Amino acid sequence: MNNSTFFFDIDGTLATYQKPVSHQLRKKLLYLKIKGHKIFLCTGRGYSDLPPNLLSIGFNGIICSTGAYLRIQDNVIWDCPFPRPLLLELYNYLRELKISSYFEGSSFIYRAEQGESLEKQFPAIDQLLQQPPSTMDAIYSVTFHLKQAEELPAITQWAQAHHLNLFMQTKLHGDNPTHSMLLL
Repeated sequence: MNNSTFFFDIDGTLATYQKPVSHQLRKKLLYLKIKGHKIFLCTGRGYSDLPPNLLSIGFNGIICSTGAYLRIQDNVIWDCPFPRPLLLELYNYLRELKISSYFEGSSFIYRAEQGESLEKQFPAIDQLLQQPPSTMDAIYSVTFHLKQAEELPAITQWAQAHHLNLFMQTKLHGDNPTHSMLLL
């Protein structure tokens, strides 16, 4: 067999939040590498949300944050986070609508609570936004949680006006990945 490149998703494929990568699966992935194949991790998750036991396999490359971040070995070859002005505008817009959200960064996932208690394990986005731009963690996508379906048209209109791509996961839950996907 010729050397090939294999792309693997995480959720529902390699692992879940509740079930880490099995020892048997690790062995099979490493076997592919030993045979000279390249293995890539390709996920909508952000780099900060990748399980350490999965990263320890030593993928040849990682595509994450819905394509906004790509690294081959230790070299980042595509890095397209939200521009700070757009990030601030989005944060203020969600705050004005009182919509709770998660901001997925390269180092952490941040929370923005708007009357709804989000997981306290994540630091508040307010702290991050107060940092100087040069030291601020890059944000690649925003997950928000709507309370009512009637809130969706306003979010959709705002996203379209700002050339952002909106992916709906359920009726009241959606991701707003970085606009880079539309500009590729």
